Amino acid sequence: QAPYESTVIYIITTEEIEGDTTFTSYTIVDMKHDGANGMVVAKNIPLYMNSTERLTVTDFFNGISVLGHEFDNNTFREYPVTLTGIGTPIYHPVGTIHSRNSDDYAKGYMKINSQDSRIAVPLQEETENIVEIFDYDANSDSISNPRRINIDEAAPARIYGVEFSPDGSNLFVTTQTQLIQFELDSLDTDDEIADVEATKQIVTTGTNFGALQLGPDGQIYMAVDGETT
Repeated sequence: QAPYESTVIYIITTEEIEGDTTFTSYTIVDMKHDGANGMVVAKNIPLYMNSTERLTVTDFFNGISVLGHEFDNNTFREYPVTLTGIGTPIYHPVGTIHSRNSDDYAKGYMKINSQDSRIAVPLQEETENIVEIFDYDANSDSISNPRRINIDEAAPARIYGVEFSPDGSNLFVTTQTQLIQFELDSLDTDDEIADVEATKQIVTTGTNFGALQLGPDGQIYMAVDGETT
């Protein structure tokens, strides 16, 4: 939702990762139209090409911003959203290259915690599954200190969904068949990567696990392909 304009909604979308051309685009809906039912006033406006599936929204030092990631490099793109629209991107080259060696490198979610202090990015690599955790500072608008956490689930398992607990102390990830939890209390200590990896706990198992989303009620919801609840 656009800051200071409660009736304008920006819908940011990515494309299925397949082939050489992928776009992140946006659509604008204004709820003032059609008797407050809303109307699409601009549709599928390209934001940038060469994008992964990864998108999240974060507080910006003067509002909110949309955070995405480019494909075949290590660059985050951060777009401030203001009363006048979506602004010029800020580039953050940091962390692992999301390589074009495989489309899998571009698949999966990205989340920032409720404290706007950490970003988590799941990475489907050739033989390993990694979740990369970054520090984020909204005041200085910086992304730094990447940490590669190996979830110790080898291919053909594929990491996909990711979400922080409401207080930011735990991180949850999904593969196709597992919901996995890590404790984050040891971040910023001498052995932080090994200590986080040692807290791994399999919460539940099943089939067709997908995205994770923290709801306004403080609960984390998991999408399961083929189910409606």
